[in-house]
Amino acid sequence: VPQQPDAAGKAEKDDKNPPSYLYRLVAPETLPNTVLCVIGILGVVAAGFTLKAMKEQAGLMQLQLELSQRPWVSVTRLPQALQFNASGAILGCVYKLENVGGSVAWNISIWADLVPEGKDWRPTLDRLQGVMKDAKNEKSDYGYVLFPKESMKQPQPAILRRQDLDEAIKSDVISGTGKVGFKLVGCIDYRSHVSTKHYQTTFVDLIGYADNARGGLPMGAFDPNVQVY
Repeated sequence: VPQQPDAAGKAEKDDKNPPSYLYRLVAPETLPNTVLCVIGILGVVAAGFTLKAMKEQAGLMQLQLELSQRPWVSVTRLPQALQFNASGAILGCVYKLENVGGSVAWNISIWADLVPEGKDWRPTLDRLQGVMKDAKNEKSDYGYVLFPKESMKQPQPAILRRQDLDEAIKSDVISGTGKVGFKLVGCIDYRSHVSTKHYQTTFVDLIGYADNARGGLPMGAFDPNVQVY
């Protein structure tokens, strides 16, 4: 059928300038589908946020359950005598361990070292925390067992090797005195049926003594020439 001149011109113009993509999205004949598509996308996004929130909530509930059921081993340090000999410096110490948690703690082990003043204690603590996590010790059944509300006392020395002691003396941290200060650095490692991970209680204590010649004044500088404090 022949087209009227105006109609033919309009059709040719429309072919050369088709509607924009945005216009086609909001055109009356496509608008309902566009709205449904947008609603669908928003629904998927909302579902993603909901799933993430559910996972976070489940993780939080699992953590709360673990915290309420796991053992908690506290440790009180009771230092005894500090001795200097050919091997270095040796601090006798009794550790009072108590399970204040809700389940049995097993494979409880004590790891402690002396660190001289002026030396960073953090590498020592990192090393002690890694002892029972090492692959060769992972399946070890070494250690003690404590039931909830049960406590025990366990003596164990902390040692600074002669070589490290000599280096501390040479560093002369307590200027011109030839004396050395110490920190007791340690870790209590234990396991539980609640989780496969290692639970740990760590501590860093400054060692001192009461100087009776000065009315019991607390002192933190030790003379290596004195055999026993």
